[in-house]
Amino acid sequence: MAGNLKKFVNPRFIKTIDLALMKPLLARHEGKYKGFSVDLLDQEEDAAREALEKLLTGAEDSYPEGLRGDLHRIAELGDARGLEIIQTQAARQGVDLFPDMKTGDEDAPNKAHDPKHIAVRVFLENPDLFDAAADHMAMLTADRLHEYAGRERGVAIDLTAEKVEAFRTAVAALFRDAFLGDYCRVGDYDDDDEINLVVSHGSMVSTMPVVEGQVERVISVRQISHAVLRYSENTGMLRLARIRKAHQPEIAELFASIILDWTCPAFVESV
Repeated sequence: MAGNLKKFVNPRFIKTIDLALMKPLLARHEGKYKGFSVDLLDQEEDAAREALEKLLTGAEDSYPEGLRGDLHRIAELGDARGLEIIQTQAARQGVDLFPDMKTGDEDAPNKAHDPKHIAVRVFLENPDLFDAAADHMAMLTADRLHEYAGRERGVAIDLTAEKVEAFRTAVAALFRDAFLGDYCRVGDYDDDDEINLVVSHGSMVSTMPVVEGQVERVISVRQISHAVLRYSENTGMLRLARIRKAHQPEIAELFASIILDWTCPAFVESV
């Protein structure tokens, strides 16, 4: 993940990103910087970009953990594939995505059309759309699906916001015990007869060495993981991805008791 972030926050990004976007992004974490102030972006442009470069190209632990988390999330959608997913979700939600940007190139391509720039703008201006796009990215890239057969088939599900929140609370407690982090968000999506839940949660803190100039430093990172649950009403099959094997039975039963209103045990792992 650190490598992806360095690739995202590269010299071209720093030289071209709209400073009017970076200021509110950095301001989300005002007061937590070391040797940096968001007001530095109000300087003449060259000086402002120099201050931004010094901040973002240094070791990750030189800026707040919250900003690292924001940039990691934005980086996941800051490429051509991410832009396509953002556009697809905008169309599904009936969102006219930035009509002010729908202009042709004049002397040179419009730098505001860069997927990285669009990802930053969506993150700031339409967080619900950004979350939906991040969830669908997780669903598209989910692999190694583990299947659990349900005791019933063809039962229509009444998926309510109250059920989703109750499920989020229960799963958050499970992941808090496992990974010692508090962050947990659940996105829910219907796809014909299939219900999809994407649980975004903090994973275990890891350390990694980074180089700052000629000095090696070690930083701590808590990455965000995306657990995926897919349930088919027609087949009664629940498929899980990116969930520890040890957690799968408990999460399956939480899904059954909270989302389906079934008594447990409700699922049997398919061989």
